[in-house]
Amino acid sequence: MEALVRYIIATTLAFVGGVVGYWLLPTEPFGVIGNALFVSGLFGFIAGLTRITGFLGNVLNFFLLTPVVYFVDGWAVAAWAYGNLGYAVFNVVGQIAFNSAQVTRL
Repeated sequence: MEALVRYIIATTLAFVGGVVGYWLLPTEPFGVIGNALFVSGLFGFIAGLTRITGFLGNVLNFFLLTPVVYFVDGWAVAAWAYGNLGYAVFNVVGQIAFNSAQVTRL
């Protein structure tokens, strides 16, 4: 049950980060894809650093559920796909940072 809750939290954070990057940030420096990657990546980094969620569910979301999201609603594909991708990559970076801090503290 805990794994399901963590998956739901990770998916929600990734999609919210993708939507914020897609709709609310200016598109000049990075474009909507870069914004979605960056904002959801920040959410993923913080979640990885605090060990709240993992990244595997977001990788599965990116590869398996993106076609389903495409057929449900077309605008959500960029926020969904790149939100999950940015979240997964930066979540791993956050977990590495957490583990590095643990090792060096000993």
